[in-house]
Amino acid sequence: MRPKSFFALALAAAFVTPPVSIRAAPDQTLGMALMSAVVEANGTLISGTGVKNVTHTGFGAYLVQFDRSVAGCTPVASPQVNFSVFVVVNHFPTPTPDTFQVLTGEGLGNGEDTRFSLIVFCAK
Repeated sequence: MRPKSFFALALAAAFVTPPVSIRAAPDQTLGMALMSAVVEANGTLISGTGVKNVTHTGFGAYLVQFDRSVAGCTPVASPQVNFSVFVVVNHFPTPTPDTFQVLTGEGLGNGEDTRFSLIVFCAK
C-alpha cells in the first residue's frame, strides 16, 4: 500500500471515531443547553430560546433572564445593527442566577441603545 493510502485511511478513521470530549453522554445528548436572544434597542425580545424576560434598565443597559440558571454558562453577544458599538455581557447573580446583564455603547464608553444578539452555552 502506498503512503498516501495510509494517510487517507487515518484521516477517514479520525472522522468515524469522535474524540472522547465530544461523545454523547449516557442519555445520548451532548450534555449541554444552547439558549439565545435577539433584543431590539428598546428591550423588546425579537426572538429567542429559553428567554423568560428582557428588561431595558437604562440607556444601553438590559437584563436578559432565562428559564434556568446560567451560573457557569458562557455568554457571547454582538450588535445586530450598529457595528461601531460595543456589547458587554456580565453574569448578574443578584437578584437571581438566571440573568445576564448586557451593556451596549459607543467607543467612548457611553451607553447607547442598540439591537443585539446573545447566545448562551451551558453544560448540562
